[in-house]
Amino acid sequence: MVGLRLGFVCEEVDSGLKALDLLRHAEVEGNPFRLAIIDTHMPEMDGARTGKAIKADPRIADIVLVCLSSAGGEHNPREAGFSGYILKPVRRLQLKALLAEVLRGEARVPLIPAEARHQVVESPKPGFAARILLAEDNPVNQKIVVRLIEKAGHRIDVASNGNEALELLARAPYDLILMDMQMPLMNGLEATMQIRKLAETVRDTPIVAMTANAMAGDRERCIKVGMNDYISKPLRAEELYAAITRWAGTKHALPR
Repeated sequence: MVGLRLGFVCEEVDSGLKALDLLRHAEVEGNPFRLAIIDTHMPEMDGARTGKAIKADPRIADIVLVCLSSAGGEHNPREAGFSGYILKPVRRLQLKALLAEVLRGEARVPLIPAEARHQVVESPKPGFAARILLAEDNPVNQKIVVRLIEKAGHRIDVASNGNEALELLARAPYDLILMDMQMPLMNGLEATMQIRKLAETVRDTPIVAMTANAMAGDRERCIKVGMNDYISKPLRAEELYAAITRWAGTKHALPR
């Protein structure tokens, strides 16, 4: 188990009802759990109902909850009491960074718009065409992201740094900005702060940071400067498509 390799003492159950029983029993025995990772899809009681049941029980309500999801966006994890969520397949470094953040009390769950909660990314053809701005200086990463986004039927423009991103935003509106953290001339944090000072039609554009797995501090700064979400590098197609659906798949992305 990954949790054991990270130094945690772990217990494992295969349903939400069994999780509730285990958590309550541990509390009675004086050896309570501090954190629970809960799968979205489980028999008898799904992840959202399990999370709400835990938070509704004052005996175990203080347990930190992390949502484990195959796609993201099918429900609002924050409303179900989760402090963070992670996509399958789970990678060790990504999980380690997430657990460190939520155990410090730093919630990592973006508020998913209600319109997007039932949009599960099962196909690269999501049924809408978004206009996306990619700010990324690495040519290899540019090609990978462009290929994935065009495969899904979206339009994409590429900026190699924050300055170029601001220039492109001055020419045309975008439904979503994918922002690399580390770029020359103007990095992702600086660019985001500049964008949030622009005219209302531009400054409210959703911004999703692209961060390296090991850079947990960068993730914290992303949200602080006004980014809406973040995805980890190396990029996975399903995580990228889930972010596009989550942030560009509502009022910002109408059929074109």
